[in-house]
Amino acid sequence: MTKEESLRLEKILKKIDEADETNCKKEEEYNSFCTNTREDWNEEQYQKLKREKALTEAAYFASLIELKAEVKCMLNQ
Repeated sequence: MTKEESLRLEKILKKIDEADETNCKKEEEYNSFCTNTREDWNEEQYQKLKREKALTEAAYFASLIELKAEVKCMLNQ
């Protein structure tokens, strides 16, 4: 593996770690909201958290797919 390839993989792995961390935080925030606000339910806030949770999860999966594509490209060279 060349230094350039190694740096590209390192950058992608860092991106995955950041996306995973953000995804976990949003998951916790969403779960906390759903379990702690039964009586004074705020549908607008729920929809916002649900949307943010979905977006952070999508970003995490996109970074995993990017890593897979990069590795496949390196293996095909």
